[in-house]
Amino acid sequence: MTRYFYADPLAAAWMQKHFGMKFEYVESYSDDSWMEPIDLDRMMKIAGRYGLDSYQLEKLYIHPDSLPLLEVNGSTDLTHNGLSNAVDAKPVPKDQNRIILRNGIPFHWPEQEQ
Repeated sequence: MTRYFYADPLAAAWMQKHFGMKFEYVESYSDDSWMEPIDLDRMMKIAGRYGLDSYQLEKLYIHPDSLPLLEVNGSTDLTHNGLSNAVDAKPVPKDQNRIILRNGIPFHWPEQEQ
């Protein structure tokens, strides 16, 4: 199963603010781990006060309810399909369109893992 995530909490906060994207993170205790929803507004207020390192979050996973936001809407989306992503110059598979603008608003494409 492919999981989409942001390693940058500011990109995640942008996506929540402009597109209503929901997130979750891995919570663990001892040998047990599970996914917990996260309120990025609250997280960013705390991070602003104490610094981003106050949250030891390496990855903010996109909540399953928000995965439809990654589907291309041909009438409102500008996509990039080529050798590199215009933002971070990472290779883009030829069969994958990445949204870079939606309704004229920058769209931060997430990272993914299997």
